[in-house]
Amino acid sequence: MQELRICIYNAGTDRVGSVDGNVVYDVNYCCVQQLASQKNTPDAYRLANNFTPHDLGGFIRGGNAAIQAARDAIGFVKSNGIKKGPGGEPLTHDARDVRLRAPILPDSTKVICLGDTFESHLTIRGDEVPDRFGLFYKMTQVVVGPDDYVVVPKHHDGPMVYGTELTVVIGKEGRSIPADKTWDHVWGYTILNDVTLRGLHSQLGPTPKVFDTSAPVGPWIVPKDQVADPQSVGLKFRINGRQVQDGSTRSMRFRILDMLSEISKWHTLRPGDIIATGDVGSVEPVKPGDVMEAEVEGIGILRNPVKMED
Repeated sequence: MQELRICIYNAGTDRVGSVDGNVVYDVNYCCVQQLASQKNTPDAYRLANNFTPHDLGGFIRGGNAAIQAARDAIGFVKSNGIKKGPGGEPLTHDARDVRLRAPILPDSTKVICLGDTFESHLTIRGDEVPDRFGLFYKMTQVVVGPDDYVVVPKHHDGPMVYGTELTVVIGKEGRSIPADKTWDHVWGYTILNDVTLRGLHSQLGPTPKVFDTSAPVGPWIVPKDQVADPQSVGLKFRINGRQVQDGSTRSMRFRILDMLSEISKWHTLRPGDIIATGDVGSVEPVKPGDVMEAEVEGIGILRNPVKMED
């Protein structure tokens, strides 16, 4: 099976790509090339937009059909060593020559974050273990992508911490979804780093978790069939290459499918929404000049440097 790591890449404009090692494949243009070569159709560009839309929202809404079309198209291009499309457009890019953006829909994604899902996180903070998981939200305006800076607000003089979180990407709309049907609504998985300011006054409400750049997301989304068991994946975090978190979703207090079902009682889940499922807890802060790496087994590594606000 051709594995996909679906990203938004920018080489002048934002388009859907798939990362394979150091190469970014343009999913839509690869489909154009496959159609033009195999079907000899002059209508390849229009048809490809139906099969593999070049925007992330359209691609996610395309569901399994778009995933399979993308796998077929990239496999065809790779096996034939084709570099240019029918109109001369590049089918591949060196990953070092393009910018990856956060794989969200800025105008419509809900960023839903779950808390109290790992007992270790509560123990580190010295909190009591509640019966239910917590829930909070981050606006898309505070989301940043891979390799973007996380900026420490200049008015904050306390520590800043982090957390590697397996993050569910919704692919099918649903409300009041039964727990045994929630996987039908999942498109895939990405990573969110829950950056948090410690020591702020409680009067500031959710500000410690919802400040500019507080939600790195990415670097891509993997389809759900590439993660055999999301309830059993490793979660690691490194500061400047030194590991400071090492856990697994096996230690979660609640099943992911149950939490998704509960959330759907209150929110209509729509394609492109993301749900971060919590982290194992952090024991030391990051500081300006550090480089953070949040790693989820089977998905990848989300890397972000830290700097102080000017």
